[in-house]
Amino acid sequence: MPYWLFLISVRSTYFRIEENRGRFFSALLAFYYALTEVLFG
Repeated sequence: MPYWLFLISVRSTYFRIEENRGRFFSALLAFYYALTEVLFG
C-alpha cells in the first residue's frame, strides 16, 4: 500500500468524523434552543 494512498484514506476518514461531529453539535444546539424556548418562552 503506497504512502500517499494511506494518507488520503486517513484524511477522508477524518473529514467524515468532523462532518458527523458538526452535524451532532448543530443538532444539540437546536435541541438546547428548543428546550430554552419551552422553559423560558
